[in-house]
Amino acid sequence: MYILKTQKMVSETKQLVKTESLGVTITNEVKDHGNDPYFVKKNKQAKAFIKKNGFPKELLLILKNRIPV
Repeated sequence: MYILKTQKMVSETKQLVKTESLGVTITNEVKDHGNDPYFVKKNKQAKAFIKKNGFPKELLLILKNRIPV
């Protein structure tokens, strides 16, 4: 089990939340890659693949029987 140390800093414009564990820092200050050409291309490819092949039947069955959270 890992213990997380959390630091919270409040600035004038926004709140910064940093979580450090095992030398890895997770923060809410990340760049938006939504319009990055690489991710736009991968999203387009994924949509075309799903349109052509559909979802696996096993996955649809699991999602259908899943207990709502």
